[in-house]
Amino acid sequence: MIILIAGASHTGKTVLAQRMLERYGYPYLSIDHLKMGLIRSGITDLKPEDDAGLTAYLWPVVREIVKTAIENRQNLTVEGCYVPFDWRKDLSAEYLKEIRFVCLAMTDAYIEDHFDEIRGNESAVEYRAVDTGCTPARLKEDNRAVIDGFRCTGEEVTLIGPCFERTMERILDRYADAAVIRRFRPEDAEEVSSLIVRTLRTVSIRDYSTEYIEALVLRMQPGNVLERASWTHFYVACVGGRIAGCGAIGPYWDREDESCLFTIFVLPEHQGRGIGRRIMETLERDEFFLRAERIEVPASLTAVPFYLKMGYTYKDGVTEPDEELLVRMEKRRTSGKD
Repeated sequence: MIILIAGASHTGKTVLAQRMLERYGYPYLSIDHLKMGLIRSGITDLKPEDDAGLTAYLWPVVREIVKTAIENRQNLTVEGCYVPFDWRKDLSAEYLKEIRFVCLAMTDAYIEDHFDEIRGNESAVEYRAVDTGCTPARLKEDNRAVIDGFRCTGEEVTLIGPCFERTMERILDRYADAAVIRRFRPEDAEEVSSLIVRTLRTVSIRDYSTEYIEALVLRMQPGNVLERASWTHFYVACVGGRIAGCGAIGPYWDREDESCLFTIFVLPEHQGRGIGRRIMETLERDEFFLRAERIEVPASLTAVPFYLKMGYTYKDGVTEPDEELLVRMEKRRTSGKD
């Protein structure tokens, strides 16, 4: 996923990117750093104050960096002033679905009430020389231009105020689905086992037998040599450095032509934020999934709507799940390729 942060100067774009890094583990790219690297290296004759020229010059480079990160399935925050109002027209729907856009701006009232605070926070993340040209009048003009420009292209603009910190927290909470998806590691076993048990406690006991839970937990243990190969097909979703969800895909023990997609687990406090969907999308890009002819899912009754939405159907022509059993769902293909 890409978090693209644009907006007016002095609005806290770098602060937000830094907090995205700290909370969700997303590295970030400063367009301002890219700008100064190109200017100081002599590659361009543009000056730091040439905003219009720099936007036209830098955006094509930034756009291709974003596309590369998406193609490489990398998470990245990109922040800076040099994002054109109509940036979406340069990206196809395939790329846009992987981008979350944030635009920051300040109202005239906020600038008037907090000007000294705004100036005092210029170096909140990185040292910056004092901008002697920064005045309330110039800030108001810049922010109005940003608000009008992005709103004219249909973008949502987040207005800062009355409290900067509350605004930052609202944005961070809004993008709480910005989980980092990575492969399972042996040292994750204890945390993942606890996650599975906690998640299953919220589901009806009729859906999962004690034996089923014990088998899932046992599968995570580092000492289980027989299951070690399946770790390459097990993924975890991390939020703020903690595991918030997991999912796995692996073979049936007696068949080579099919895969079994184990139930995806997301901690109750992280459900409803798109984490399960992102784990599913990762699993469906796994090499084991791509060569399988049929994928089966053992799903709890409460998870059935999620799997139906993701394109799965009831197994063996079942139209109504038996309330006393774990629901088996599947996705079939005519070959091992989409």
